[in-house]
Amino acid sequence: RQAVLRRPAAKPLEDFRSVEKLKDGLRKQHGVGLILLEDVPDRMTLEELLQKDHIMLPAEIAGPACKTAAAIRSLHARRRLFTGIHSLDSCAAGNAVWERHLLPRSQEV
Repeated sequence: RQAVLRRPAAKPLEDFRSVEKLKDGLRKQHGVGLILLEDVPDRMTLEELLQKDHIMLPAEIAGPACKTAAAIRSLHARRRLFTGIHSLDSCAAGNAVWERHLLPRSQEV
């Protein structure tokens, strides 16, 4: 008797959403913000997204932290554009987000 190998069933196309829409859904439906700690494709399922390295926090904590991180990235991009300098002390930038937003707010919750 011969074994038959089967592929896992393909996920329906509608299960794949933009990462931003998935994160918005989590915020609106569950009141949580998702901070991704690794690069992800533009579109994936919620199950795949939650398997990636992440921090899930109440939206009122994650939102301001993400805005600060975006501002740091934007400043870095402008600095690189005008000066040609490509260095960014990512450790210091990460520390700023933790010290300014995540640690103080997490103690309130």
